[in-house]
Amino acid sequence: MQKPKGQFCLVELKVENTGDSKGRVWIGNQKLRDSGGTEYDPDAWSLLYYDKTRPLANDIGPGETVQGTLVYDVPTGLTFTELRVKSGLVGGASSGIKLG
Repeated sequence: MQKPKGQFCLVELKVENTGDSKGRVWIGNQKLRDSGGTEYDPDAWSLLYYDKTRPLANDIGPGETVQGTLVYDVPTGLTFTELRVKSGLVGGASSGIKLG
């Protein structure tokens, strides 16, 4: 794993394709939001250096489930309140997962 600029925040996801055609998790669309409202993008390079991110980059067939980890390189000491999960290449449906 590479060295972070701040600290790594790892978010484990389990994604199920409930549709009737292949789908994909567009890693760059998944935003982590801190308590001040600032959003952070996942580290796209994690596909190369962190093997637990790779399953999220593959097609997911109808009815299939995949597990993987998003890697965020964020400033040290932040509190995160929400993960904004979006489907599709340009955003598609969006939902927020509140973090506790």
